[in-house]
Amino acid sequence: MFGALVTTVTDAARHLDATAGPDDHDRCSLPPPGLSYERAVEELDVAGRKVLWSVDLGFAQVDPEVAGLAETAALALIDAAGLTPAERGVQLSDPVRVWLSAGSMDTWMNLEPGMWPERADELDRPARVALEATEGRTAPQMARTMVRRAGLEDEVAELFSDVEVLLTPTTAIPAFPAEGKVPREINGVEVKPAMAMAVPFTMLANLCWNPAVSVPAGVTSDGLPVGLQIMVRRHADEVALRLARVFEQARPWPRTAPGW
Repeated sequence: MFGALVTTVTDAARHLDATAGPDDHDRCSLPPPGLSYERAVEELDVAGRKVLWSVDLGFAQVDPEVAGLAETAALALIDAAGLTPAERGVQLSDPVRVWLSAGSMDTWMNLEPGMWPERADELDRPARVALEATEGRTAPQMARTMVRRAGLEDEVAELFSDVEVLLTPTTAIPAFPAEGKVPREINGVEVKPAMAMAVPFTMLANLCWNPAVSVPAGVTSDGLPVGLQIMVRRHADEVALRLARVFEQARPWPRTAPGW
């Protein structure tokens, strides 16, 4: 899944307005959406839509401070947007396991000559481990991996047949160093692989192609940023953007990092 890093929701909507639409070079590209995303972020009616908050999707460990900040932000969004909480739980297959196997297919397709293994050290650890683990796999083995991915897609489709919005923390831990040194223990539980389990929620949107956006949920007692992830049904990008805009209006965030 491709997206943009922006400082305002309007910028994200304008970017999508400029880039959405078909391209014969990309068989996965879609027809024009038939709407203006920049207009939708201000005008789309989202009141009453069913929303589900999940702190762990039934499989992840989450830092307690991150969980608290993300849940507070989720409740603020639900109230500001007039969403209707869904009375159901969620128990998904582990997207991390699927990502480390099936997700590597996407990575292999994006590699250019000279990148692997020559520049393997420049990749983050989860990507490198996934490529190493799948480099010698046979077609039947990869087919079984893709079947697991299809199973996860079915689970997410079933979830979004009942709700329209899924809210989770963006990551399981506070922001970590760019070098990627992450704790091997989260909430008192040892997690493996540590790097992947630090970011277990964003993989779901990448694997199942659901629109998702992360908004600032607050900062920890150490001043580290925490995000709230808003995920919606496939092809409902305007809903994710509108909810992000509602949250931005309810809880404005600074456009520059502290000290800049």
